[in-house]
Amino acid sequence: MILKNSSLEKRVEAIKYFIALAEQLLRMKNFSSMTAIISGLGSTSISRLKKTWDLVPNNFVAKLEKMDNLMSIGKNYSEYRNILKFVETDGDAYLPFLGMYLSDLRFTTDGNPDWLGNKKGSKGIVNFSKRISIMKIIKEVVSYNNNLHDIKLDPEFSRYMHEMFKELPDDEKLYELSIEIEPRVSLLKNTNNAHEGTQKSVSSINTVDLNNIFGGYAGSIATASSSKTGNDDKKDRT
Repeated sequence: MILKNSSLEKRVEAIKYFIALAEQLLRMKNFSSMTAIISGLGSTSISRLKKTWDLVPNNFVAKLEKMDNLMSIGKNYSEYRNILKFVETDGDAYLPFLGMYLSDLRFTTDGNPDWLGNKKGSKGIVNFSKRISIMKIIKEVVSYNNNLHDIKLDPEFSRYMHEMFKELPDDEKLYELSIEIEPRVSLLKNTNNAHEGTQKSVSSINTVDLNNIFGGYAGSIATASSSKTGNDDKKDRT
């Protein structure tokens, strides 16, 4: 929706809409969809639109940054994990961000051996601690099915979403659209322009009447030169 708008004002309104939508999803505790929107706005194709972002109100940018920090991978999703402690106990419907759990599964699986005390010619004993950790992660994700949003299926909207995703361009095409909307600034072009500007400045100096600039000095030099010549003539006569 953002890259399809050739109008700068419409692109700004589209960004504001998605930020407001992400904020509403946060209130609904739909962290999965909220994170998808934040990731989309932070993609290269969208984030590089400097002219567009310059017109987005500061309060909208602040809201986006706050949600982005909430779902930041820094410190192992520490802020998001703190929120989960309260969400899990209030009994409300909740849609988690699966990316964090996938990271936990990868860390647990790759960071711990399957067997303990393995000796040459034998596997050793099963690392049950690793299996228990994996089970706890999966169990936590599945537990969110206990409380679901009471949302009725809208067939028309569902068909619209399916059709839209069928025609969704890939990242390369999205970047091409982004370049068309706001072309890249060529450093070489800027350098050439600066060089041409310097040449014009030098040329303009060459065409200036130097007498207007150094007239006072020239008169002084001429007077001094005349005086010196007169004194030399007197010496020769003497």
